[in-house]
Amino acid sequence: MTTSTSSTPKLQIGDLLVDPGRRVVRRGEEEVRLARLTFELLMALVDRAPDLVTQEDLSERVWANRFVSQETIAQRIKILRQALGDDAHDPRYIRVLRGQGYELIPPVVRLAAEEPR
Repeated sequence: MTTSTSSTPKLQIGDLLVDPGRRVVRRGEEEVRLARLTFELLMALVDRAPDLVTQEDLSERVWANRFVSQETIAQRIKILRQALGDDAHDPRYIRVLRGQGYELIPPVVRLAAEEPR
């Protein structure tokens, strides 16, 4: 019997491999550890890629419509960038459009589901 986590397709985002079902991000053999909210933030960007994700969209998706300040969202983006090794001055993963929102830079490639072993 297969679970929903094993049937969720993995995603390739630049040099990252994301397994949404298991909530794991890997770069090569190294696991990139993300807290729950940070992972949800990444997935919100992934789900809307390549489109802009507004702060309101992020608030709705990640914080379930609870009030969060722009600073809270910016801090969580900073935490995500640090975990991914992204540089705010020369971004590879997340572009900030000041006053508008955020974009995921690399294309998101949905990989074929693996066959059960």
